[in-house]
Amino acid sequence: NPENASACNELAWLYATAPDELRDGTMAVEFAEKAVAIESDNALYQHTLVVAYTRAGQHEKAVAAAPRQVADDADWRATLAGYALAISQSKLGDSTSSAETYSKALRRHKEQLARLNPYDALELKNTRTEAMTQLLGAPPAEVFARAHQLARAGTWNAAATEFGRALKIYPD
Repeated sequence: NPENASACNELAWLYATAPDELRDGTMAVEFAEKAVAIESDNALYQHTLVVAYTRAGQHEKAVAAAPRQVADDADWRATLAGYALAISQSKLGDSTSSAETYSKALRRHKEQLARLNPYDALELKNTRTEAMTQLLGAPPAEVFARAHQLARAGTWNAAATEFGRALKIYPD
């Protein structure tokens, strides 16, 4: 039913968080916008819209659509939306906001981990990895490997800078 906000939101979520080969940001946006149009005050639907916009590469819209509390909400989907928002903020060049949003989402992620089913835990982990890669400019393993190479080459200050940068994003 295209007038059912919950159904539209669930379809949007599926399109936005499906495995890469099935993911469709454009369809996610279409259904998320419908859900929010029907129930504009529903925070869960707003979180889905942020994720959908990010997946569709519409980063300015993702930032504009984000509720203030996106990374503070206790729902795990809000945490995923926090990671998506951090990606969009980073893509737009706002490294300060993206780092803050990422840190809030990471705190929530750690609090929620024990309560998540395996599928949701994996989706959150994958989106966190995507956010880390965006914020670091490379996958975390590559950043740590580069820092290790710098240390082995005796360029200690550069190595310390790389390790410090990576540990801010990937403290565990």
